[in-house]
Amino acid sequence: MSNSMNDPDSNASVLNNINSNGTNTDISTVTSTPLSQQNIGGRKLTSRVWLYAKKSDDGQEAACLLCDYTCSCRSHSTSTIRQHLIIKHNKLDLILKSSSVLAKFKISEGLKNELHQLCYYAIIKDGRPFNDLNKIGITALINKLCPDYKPPHRNQVVRHLKDLNKHHHDLLKEELKTVYRLSITLDFWSNRKNESFLCITGHWMNNSLDSISKIIDFSCFNERHTAIEITKVLREKMIDLGVYDKVFCITCDGAENLVLACELLNEDIFRIWCYAHRLHLVVINALGFWMSNKKKNTDEPGYSSANILTFNTTTSNVTDLEIEQENMDVEWDLELNDDSWNINDVDLIDETDAYDTSNATANTEFSETTDFYDDEIINEQDIVELMNDSWSNVIKDLVNLTQPQKLILQVLKKCRAIAKILKKSSLISRFVRKEQDSTKSKKNISNDCPSRWNSTFNLIDAIIDLKHVIIKLFTDKWSLNLRKDQVSKLAKIELTSENWDLLSALHFVLRPFFLATKMMSGKEYATIGLSYYAIHEIKCFCAKEDKCSEQSKTFKRLLADKLTKYFYSNSEQIHHLQRLAYFDPTSHLCLNDKEKQQIEHYIRKLITDDVYPLESSSNDNLTSSSTLSAQIQVKPSIFDEFMAACGQEEIILTSNMKEKSKRISINEELKYFKQVVQQFNAAVQPSTKSAKNFWKAHKDRLPLLTHLAKIHLSACATSVPSESAFSQSAFIGRKERNRITGEHLAYSVFLKDKL
Repeated sequence: MSNSMNDPDSNASVLNNINSNGTNTDISTVTSTPLSQQNIGGRKLTSRVWLYAKKSDDGQEAACLLCDYTCSCRSHSTSTIRQHLIIKHNKLDLILKSSSVLAKFKISEGLKNELHQLCYYAIIKDGRPFNDLNKIGITALINKLCPDYKPPHRNQVVRHLKDLNKHHHDLLKEELKTVYRLSITLDFWSNRKNESFLCITGHWMNNSLDSISKIIDFSCFNERHTAIEITKVLREKMIDLGVYDKVFCITCDGAENLVLACELLNEDIFRIWCYAHRLHLVVINALGFWMSNKKKNTDEPGYSSANILTFNTTTSNVTDLEIEQENMDVEWDLELNDDSWNINDVDLIDETDAYDTSNATANTEFSETTDFYDDEIINEQDIVELMNDSWSNVIKDLVNLTQPQKLILQVLKKCRAIAKILKKSSLISRFVRKEQDSTKSKKNISNDCPSRWNSTFNLIDAIIDLKHVIIKLFTDKWSLNLRKDQVSKLAKIELTSENWDLLSALHFVLRPFFLATKMMSGKEYATIGLSYYAIHEIKCFCAKEDKCSEQSKTFKRLLADKLTKYFYSNSEQIHHLQRLAYFDPTSHLCLNDKEKQQIEHYIRKLITDDVYPLESSSNDNLTSSSTLSAQIQVKPSIFDEFMAACGQEEIILTSNMKEKSKRISINEELKYFKQVVQQFNAAVQPSTKSAKNFWKAHKDRLPLLTHLAKIHLSACATSVPSESAFSQSAFIGRKERNRITGEHLAYSVFLKDKL
């Protein structure tokens, strides 16, 4: 057999191998000059492509023999003409083995764009680094699933992030055009690079009476944190969003610059406290969790947002929170705070004791703090640093500690020392984990922090939950292969029976505060009415001293005093809270008749003065539901007769009719409202959905009050939405992403709840 027949790229007369319909005949049966013997420009033609195409004499172009197609083939390339023959003429024998897999998984441009969008979504939603999808492991997975797809480069992600930010800002502006009134929360936060950010969240109720909560602005704040600068930036951002005249109230902490900024912004916008923040201050200052036992010379209250921060109250001559940041750390006992615990396990073993060298070698690792935030490892101190917001430097009364406060602080120091040692000694932490596994307890003992709400309660709760483990730890301390001085130090923080009793009493009185804060922090339901109810119930709880230990009674008295100071001493703020809460049926369980009458007078004034004009649809409902107002016969006064003589009779009568109609309508609605609220509370247990369910059931009969309820119930009881945004930004700006710019961090946080 000739070489031409054995050569897979051998060539017969091409024209003889192509029939009239463009298909090739059996090439193997045709004999012709081998391709290897053909020369174009001094180069042999060896590819099977030339069975169906012809190269020009100069070797620069290739012409298809099956149609009129020509293309460039410079540098002897056959890829273009090969692709043409495969796609247009179905010459599958020209498919190269190396490209068969890629051809099999060839994706369309539409699918590629869809996958790109999913990549952007994953990076933003999960707070991933921009180049995460191009790392080796992820790339291998993607190549296996879709070999022809390559994820976007980090530069593509950055460009698209900016486009997405603009797109969703435009969508937000369009959405806010349909919002009648909204409340906002605002706060400041600084990252590791000391870049400052301003977060503004918006809250409103839609026509279906669903609570909507969104970040409406998260941006770098490069100005000085003065009230004037804050006011200027706030006004610019609100005007840009088209909500400057729609903002009803602002929830923020009591920093002087924020308080003054709210006053300067707009006289029609009032500020309310962050009630979870206030509850936190009640607890830590009543029970002395972070107090220093030293006197102050002045008792002037104030609140600064610089390094010295105090909380603002309306009462005078009261000791308040004033402490420099560098003094905020707990002053641990030197014996518990030294570095003797922060060593490897070999050093923990008593030198006089015999031990297995191989075992000692295996136990030489350091014990690290390993708190998991999603699937990233960030230690506890990092989280505290990342969450450094504008009031985290607050929170100490500089007063003489009372005896109960001294006892509390003494026990808390032991608890904090236990938590600290568990993080420093791998032997002790291993012992605790082993005991936990046997009891299937999942709680971890983490130290508390002055600025984290309920962190001390969580510490106490974990200590009590692991009581049997901690008791066993102290009982078996001599069997842990610790040095004698280590055992001696461990013995000094052993919790006595009296300590356990005190912790139980603390846990009992703090649990309502913990649950109240949790309830106030909801984002998907109206919180303002529940907050007023919770504060009232906590006040009643602290006043009730039956069926509890003497220690619990003492703690309740301390809490009751601070509750009065931080909540009920400011009449303006308590009136704001009552007016807002009135529209939640739950609040009527604790409002007295006098308070209700005052609020009803406020509501009548809002309606008659047309402070919040009804939209056209609401006006139609009001007209159809108010039949009495159309039948009112107005007796003209002398002034009316005078105006009538001047030709203004119709205007005056129409004005009087409208005024009378409003008064009658709101009085009728208030009367009906009080009846149905009483029936509702008698039949329905208070819950986070009470307000929404009530107004959905009665909105048709109460158009005026429903209109006001949508406005007032949008008020946010806490600044948790802003704090939550800071948690997200802290995670996005973690150590592993120290290259991320402030602008890109702001884009990522803003987009997180938009996608």
